[in-house]
Amino acid sequence: MFSVPRKRRRISFKRRYLKNKSI
Repeated sequence: MFSVPRKRRRISFKRRYLKNKSI
């Protein structure tokens, strides 16, 4: 159950990191 929310947070983190690199 803890693995589900943790994986979802990773995707959001990766997307934010990509957006920051683009700027």
